Amino acid sequence: MNKELTREEMLRISGARLRDLRGIRTQQEIADAVGVTAMAVSQYERGERQVPLMALYAIAQALQCKVTDLAIIDDLNYLRERLN
Repeated sequence: MNKELTREEMLRISGARLRDLRGIRTQQEIADAVGVTAMAVSQYERGERQVPLMALYAIAQALQCKVTDLAIIDDLNYLRERLN
């Protein structure tokens, strides 16, 4: 299973990662901290919209994590499971 991930798969996976890291925080809480709408956060999490770079930094700050925690996708088995 060494197939490269498509852009759509990457967006869905990164969205799932954001959702996982968000934990019990609401989408509205993240949106308020980032300066976007809750709908935008929802779209990021569903992989329907790419997170702008500056929003990525703001999300990482709001979640008290590193940008790489949101952006680095290194476990292909985890990734494939998140797609299903």
